[in-house]
Parts: sequence; C-alpha cells; structure tokens
Amino acid sequence: MKKVFGFLKILWSNDEETWEPMKTIKTSDLLTVSRYAHENNLVNKKGFKWCKRHHRNPCRFVRAVRVFKAKVRKMLKKIKFGVEVP
Repeated sequence: MKKVFGFLKILWSNDEETWEPMKTIKTSDLLTVSRYAHENNLVNKKGFKWCKRHHRNPCRFVRAVRVFKAKVRKMLKKIKFGVEVP
C-alpha cells in the first residue's frame, strides 16, 4: 500500500468542494499544486518538498507544461466519422 501524504481541498467549476488525494491532483495538474505550495509556504512541509526543484528552475515549468499537454492530448479519444481510431 502506498503512502498518501495528504489531501487537497479542490473547488470545482460547479462550486462543489471536495477533498482529493494530493497524488491524484499532482499527476493531473503539477503546476497548480506547485504554485499553491509556494504561495502558502508549504515547500518545507512533508509531501511538498518536490516543489522546491520546480521553483528553482523555471525552465522545468515550461517543460512540465509541455509534458502535461502531451499527456492530455494522448488521453483524448480520436474519433473520425463516428468511429474511435487508434
């Protein structure tokens, strides 16, 4: 069983608030979690230490955005003429 370092309270676009595991949110939106940790001085807390390296080197943010976009694009279904294609 893997350790869960914490939960983040998420405000969704339909004004619903839920507590989600940080690991899940981190994998889907790394940059927002990192920015939140820096703005709220959580960088030295357990579970947020990975945010330090993203803040030190801004080029990593750009690279992470590109990787995130590629993952999202890969996850989207490709449909042509009503049929899903690989």
